[in-house]
Amino acid sequence: PANGLVIYYQLPRSILKEEIIIEIKDSDGNLVRKFSSKKASDFKSYAGGPPTEPTLSSQNDLNRFVWDMRHATMPGIPTAYIEGSYRGHKVSPGLYTISLSQGSTTKTSEVEIKQNPLYPTDEATYSEYHQFMSSMEIALTEMHETRRTACN
Repeated sequence: PANGLVIYYQLPRSILKEEIIIEIKDSDGNLVRKFSSKKASDFKSYAGGPPTEPTLSSQNDLNRFVWDMRHATMPGIPTAYIEGSYRGHKVSPGLYTISLSQGSTTKTSEVEIKQNPLYPTDEATYSEYHQFMSSMEIALTEMHETRRTACN
């Protein structure tokens, strides 16, 4: 079974060559994650580095994409092996907007991620977790970008 939010979309045959983009935004309109049908041209795989971002299928007819309900993957440093995860943190329960764009056409849908009833976590705790994790991910990204710039 899929481990995340399953997104189904159908593409007309006439525009299959154009890039497809899915943007996921929270209820405040903040971008949570962005996916594309084009692979990142500057991605370099290395031991201890982050995984490549998943790409969207652009096949005719019905397509399926599974969002792992996480924020964006953090960048790595090509010369550093890090034994850990570069994955962004899990999103909090709430409403999210999913926009699928191709060319000049955009379709939007709203989804609700519900709280797991097995966890006694309140909204304030989810908010605190999100703020803490976001600040840590921003700091790590800044450090890695600074190091990557210094290496080039």
